[in-house]
Amino acid sequence: MNSLEFRKLALKGFIGFLVLTGLLAVAMVVIGRFGDLELKILLSTLTISAANVCALSCAAAMERHGYRITGLVGIGCAVVAGLMSLLGIWVEVSGKVFWQFTISAIICAATMAHLFLLLLSVLKARHRWFQTLSCATLILLAGMLNLLVWGEVDAEGYFRALAAVAIVAVIETLVTPLLARLAKSEIPADRQQTLTLTADPGQAGVYCSTDGRRYRVQEVEG
Repeated sequence: MNSLEFRKLALKGFIGFLVLTGLLAVAMVVIGRFGDLELKILLSTLTISAANVCALSCAAAMERHGYRITGLVGIGCAVVAGLMSLLGIWVEVSGKVFWQFTISAIICAATMAHLFLLLLSVLKARHRWFQTLSCATLILLAGMLNLLVWGEVDAEGYFRALAAVAIVAVIETLVTPLLARLAKSEIPADRQQTLTLTADPGQAGVYCSTDGRRYRVQEVEG
């Protein structure tokens, strides 16, 4: 299965579990019952949906930019985080180390998905340093969160620093797509061309444009 097929499968899974989550929530409201079993089912569907979103981001980066190894690592983190979360929900594991590993896996999966979303934005050459800085900030934030999970940190200064890094990460996340939008708007009008193709029913793999020209389309990796 290539990255495109995986991305389609992950997207279908996300839509399916999102719909299921909504139906379950509506059913619980209508029936008026919200016990432990219903809560576990709802948390499970939300967990699977979140894992799908993280995996979807990694697959998109693999398809568009060729980040095969790191993309597979990100997908692996999403799968591990999802499975450990489901195990914790249904088995009700109380061990501290188990939940430390689970939270660390969730942090790693969310961070890699966030990184790939930032890298999907196409910036002008003079703005790419900002993209690199944004990725470095996210990695720093993930490291600080993991240190908080595994270490006995109670210093007020550390929490202040963590909050500051988190705020910077949010700002960089908001600015990056704006820079990508700015780069797109600066493309000259004569270079902004749209080619609309429709499949030729008489020949497989051949497409026709609106002006009658025929093309063969081949997927380009990266």
